[in-house]
Amino acid sequence: MVCSFLSLQFLLIYQVFQGTETCDQHAEAVMYTDPIILEPSSLKEYNDSFFDFYPSKITLNHGYIHGLYPLESENMTDLIRYVKSVFNYNCPKETEVVILIISDPTHYLIRHNIRETYGKNRASYHYTFSNPILINLKYYFLFSVGYRDDIALNQQVDLEAHIYNDIIRVPIFDTYREMAHKIIFTLYLLDKTNRSFEYVLKTDDDIFLKLNKIVPYLHSLEKNHVFIGYKAVGFIPLRDINNKWYVSERDYPNDVYEPFLLGFCYIFRRNIIQELTMAHYNSSLILMEDIHISYLVTSLGYNLTHSPDFQYCTDLITCQKSFLMDIGRDLRKRNLFWTILKDPVALVEN
Repeated sequence: MVCSFLSLQFLLIYQVFQGTETCDQHAEAVMYTDPIILEPSSLKEYNDSFFDFYPSKITLNHGYIHGLYPLESENMTDLIRYVKSVFNYNCPKETEVVILIISDPTHYLIRHNIRETYGKNRASYHYTFSNPILINLKYYFLFSVGYRDDIALNQQVDLEAHIYNDIIRVPIFDTYREMAHKIIFTLYLLDKTNRSFEYVLKTDDDIFLKLNKIVPYLHSLEKNHVFIGYKAVGFIPLRDINNKWYVSERDYPNDVYEPFLLGFCYIFRRNIIQELTMAHYNSSLILMEDIHISYLVTSLGYNLTHSPDFQYCTDLITCQKSFLMDIGRDLRKRNLFWTILKDPVALVEN
């Protein structure tokens, strides 16, 4: 009875992630392996290039700030040069989509897991479109990680960034309640690279993306679709101070939120980044990044583009139509997920 139940579940899981292409595209060599743990003591193994690395200088000079990073900072030229180097290393000239993964400084193992699974920048994927004229959109992954008041942790992340060269170290104190500062400033820096890309897809490090469905979907967007995701309507502010999503009446006095796009995954069209940045720097912060950013977009006169395909879900059965799934940050759960995705039958047999 148990085996029959498991077999059914695994088949359902396998079917959930079947798109226009097989899921093997995103499951090559996906089994998690023991990573190198980046201890501060390991810094001695690296030469002076690490200490000349721009994020290292920020750590050593305590060059990160709490709140808004000043756009007129004397360090801006060096910061943009550093971001360009990260972009150029990962994203060739024909890049059209930057997948920006927002990650906490302490989430090294999650970032490593993503690099070993669906977040491979050196893999080449080809998708099947119903319209044969359409071509593949090239996308690449970057992480956005801020700083903490912990020099050992900061140096660990600096070393990780130095080794993998796929992290944009944003010189802002990294806190959940002020996440909008990190997101907007990262967008600003990407825009300042003057490199060619059309979209930025922002997501979190606990979200699995069905890119075999998202890439074809991007072809359906029209020019006036500048901020795309799942629109939440009728949500009520939570006033419990102990709640993760607490918002005070001072920060938001209304009883119901205006419509906004849920923050676990949404897409920006690049042409609004400059306006969005200026609006952010001239607005009071709502301590819920998805609400805050959605309100900035609408204040600029743009519409929120609702897509039911970006519906949040955690249940494998209800996720069949969604472009994404919250797989959490438990490594055992993530590894089981990838094992099932790669070979559900073998897992049942074992």
